[in-house]
Amino acid sequence: MNQMKQSRLTKRRGVSASTKIEQMISDIIFKHVKDLVFIMQVEPGYQLRYLFANENGLLHAGMAVSDIGRTMDEVLPLNHLNPLKKQYIKAVNEGVEVVFHDEVDLDNDNQVLGETLLTPIKDEDGEVKYVVAVTRDITENFKEKID
Repeated sequence: MNQMKQSRLTKRRGVSASTKIEQMISDIIFKHVKDLVFIMQVEPGYQLRYLFANENGLLHAGMAVSDIGRTMDEVLPLNHLNPLKKQYIKAVNEGVEVVFHDEVDLDNDNQVLGETLLTPIKDEDGEVKYVVAVTRDITENFKEKID
């Protein structure tokens, strides 16, 4: 086999292997990470578009897979949207991680205390293009501190 054909074949195998690894990582995060994970694309006018949400994120946010690709404004009710979006805008404007706490009412009338870390992802010009959100249930930790 000549060098050119071998080089193209190696590149294709590399892309294929890379794609498989990316899919595997996505599947692991989607199905097995207990924390709620969201990746949001920042658009003009502070529109935040869902690019990814893991299974727990979808469940606890009351979202469907079909909501991926929609904006936060299109998906969330106003009483959840406004305080949440304010935190995202802070992360975008300041370009730094933002941590906040929020109480979430679950369907079974239980309240859960969540701690969310928003991580802004910047492009090469320093402009925030994405925000990664990870929310962890800290209810038990909070109860232990009170007791």
